Amino acid sequence: MRVLSTLLSLCFFSVLFAQSPLYFPDDPALTPDGSAIIFAYSGDLWRVSASGGSANRITAMDGVESSPKVSPDGKWLAFSSAQYGNNDVYLMPLAGGPITQLTFHEANDVVANWSWDSEDIYFTSNRYNRGTTFTVNRAGGTPKRILKHYHNTIHNPAPHPRSGALYFNESWESDNFTHRKGYKGPFNPEIKSFDLKAGTVTVHTDWEGKDMWPMIDRAGNVYFASDRDSREYNLYQLEDGKVKRLTRHKSAVFNPSISADGSAIAFIKDYQLQVYNVKSGKTKAIPVSLNAYVGLAKTKDFSTDGRVSYFDISHDGKKTAFVSRGELFVSDIAGKFIRQLKTGPERVMEVKWLKDDKSLVFTQTHQGYQNLFTIPADGSAAPTRRTSDTRNNRNLEMSHDTSMVAYLSGRDEVRMMNLEDYSVTTAAKQDVWFRGSIPRWSPDDRYLMFTGYVGFEEDIFLVDTKESNKLINLSNTGVTENDPVWSPDGKYIYFSSARHQPSYPRGGGDMNLYRLPLQQYDRPYRDAKVDELFTEKDKKEKKDSVVVEIDFDRIMERIETVGPRFGSQFGAYVFASGDKTIVVYGSNHAEGSTNLYKTVYEEFEKPETKSIAGGVNGSATDLVVRKGKPYLNIAGKIQEINV
Repeated sequence: MRVLSTLLSLCFFSVLFAQSPLYFPDDPALTPDGSAIIFAYSGDLWRVSASGGSANRITAMDGVESSPKVSPDGKWLAFSSAQYGNNDVYLMPLAGGPITQLTFHEANDVVANWSWDSEDIYFTSNRYNRGTTFTVNRAGGTPKRILKHYHNTIHNPAPHPRSGALYFNESWESDNFTHRKGYKGPFNPEIKSFDLKAGTVTVHTDWEGKDMWPMIDRAGNVYFASDRDSREYNLYQLEDGKVKRLTRHKSAVFNPSISADGSAIAFIKDYQLQVYNVKSGKTKAIPVSLNAYVGLAKTKDFSTDGRVSYFDISHDGKKTAFVSRGELFVSDIAGKFIRQLKTGPERVMEVKWLKDDKSLVFTQTHQGYQNLFTIPADGSAAPTRRTSDTRNNRNLEMSHDTSMVAYLSGRDEVRMMNLEDYSVTTAAKQDVWFRGSIPRWSPDDRYLMFTGYVGFEEDIFLVDTKESNKLINLSNTGVTENDPVWSPDGKYIYFSSARHQPSYPRGGGDMNLYRLPLQQYDRPYRDAKVDELFTEKDKKEKKDSVVVEIDFDRIMERIETVGPRFGSQFGAYVFASGDKTIVVYGSNHAEGSTNLYKTVYEEFEKPETKSIAGGVNGSATDLVVRKGKPYLNIAGKIQEINV
């Protein structure tokens, strides 16, 4: 009876698994006649009828399989797999049979298309630069780079069956940043073609937004996706030099692929598999059930140990608030007693303690976008949403007097929230894109510092809150500056930069750490120290009475190198300990391994650089200092570090 009961239970769960709606398939590829679809899901490749139904698994390798493409003759399936850590190109008969590895490079090789004679496979790879297109013969051999001149970052290749021209894109917006909708600017992708015989390039589209994913059928009809009529990608046809719109979807299509006979185009929309019928002009969502045994249930681990993604220490140094697995927790400083706060079903990202040490402000997704919430730290009440933006609010930073919290909003705003009435002010409108350094308050809370993009490079900007939020480009160098922070005495700004190599278009070089004196400072005099021995200090003098004063005249000519001058240094945090200024940062200058280092500045002593005890990995951007004690997230655990 026990065996029968177990079998019935397993059958029941298998049926549930098969009947569940299929979300998050990817990389659909149609067979030449459009009758079947090969797609990637859960690390394997599957095949399903173009009308929907049960999908059969066709690969089960140890690595993750992706990017399937069927040969025009319908006999072969090329795909990528991270079988040995990075993607290589693999080949198998579509009807089933042995799998053959075709490339063996340590770079990422991603299958993109086939030649019309079904002999060569096009793939993109970063083996030459950030990424360009190669071919490899179906029988194997050395891959060949297609273009060896100015157009050396081509991707999305689509060979024309009649002219022999190769259609392509060459912007990172159509490769690494396809998810970024609505981009308009000089880096926008166009549909281009290269005549391999004549050596000429033709630009087929001139939309200032994104035209990408060119597709060509056996008859030579050219299709592509574009956001030219809305912020969402739709399908278009290029016919006699004119663009014809095919679909009017309100949500974007991704990763489209056409059947060789031109009858259908498969793509991902609303996280599901869908097919556009070229003749009828109609789109159909494809119902898919996986024809696979669910197997034994894996052990589920909900532990937060070693999985802290963000944390903050209360101002009294007694309590910790932290985020783990998208949930919000509070605990004592030692982490012995932990309480999970009920914040709802969506994901928590960041958290900060408010002034009273009894309340928290945190970011959590709301309808897909990160917004700001507050909640009592003891969990006695439900959270209150303080913003309702359809843009991501992130990189929280509390002012020193804890009256304001600054953050980045979307791709182009720096905002400040007043924590008395939770009103929000836009401090600056400047491109920060999707990364953006954490906005940092000066020690006197007058200036708000952040990095913004100018010509694809990050400059350091200051918002002067006492001068009607006047925006000042402090660096304006033409190279990128990262993660600037203030010194506690308000005399210096520390940042990382590759001073002699712009990051655009090929990426910057090694990032070294620098400090920028905000004025011309004399070195201390030993005589003055002797005089101090006979001077009584005013006991009423405030320790935190720092006033930041900046001499903007030729300011970037005053920068000084901090720490090693080789390797890369990044993610600095600066704090004071007695008469010492301690700069903590990540560096890989020692044998190429990345560890945490400190450079200590003390009057009348040479700066001293040492590794942090214990060989801590990483950078110091998320270091928190409370009551003179520095805490850092090390491998997902909050630890007090010895500096």
